[in-house]
Amino acid sequence: MGLFVLAFLAAACNATSQCAFGIAPQVSLWLQQNLPVAARHPLILEIVPISLSVTVFFTIAYGAAKKAIDPLIRLFRKFEATEAVTSCVLALVLLYAVSAEWMGSVAGITGAYLLG
Repeated sequence: MGLFVLAFLAAACNATSQCAFGIAPQVSLWLQQNLPVAARHPLILEIVPISLSVTVFFTIAYGAAKKAIDPLIRLFRKFEATEAVTSCVLALVLLYAVSAEWMGSVAGITGAYLLG
C-alpha cells in the first residue's frame, strides 16, 4: 500500500515544474521574493520553515491517530458493509500521505507509515 501511495503522490506532483508544494516551501519562496534580507539567506529560509512544519505535522498527526483511529475503526466494524474498515483505512492513509507532503514537507510515504 505504501508503494501505491508513493506512486500516486509522485504522479500528482510533477518534478519538472518549478512550483513549490506545501506550506514551508511556499512560505520560503514568498519570503525570498518579497524581502530583500531574506533573499540573501535562502538556506536558512528553507531550513527553519521546514523544521517547524515537520515538527507540527508529526505532533498533530500522531496525536490525532492516537486518539481517533481506534474508535473510528470500532465504529466501522459495526457496519454490515464487507469492506468498510479497509475503505476507511485506505482513505486515512491517503489523507495522511497528502498531509505529510503538504503540511509536513516530508515524503508522503512517511505519513502513510505514521498512520500504520
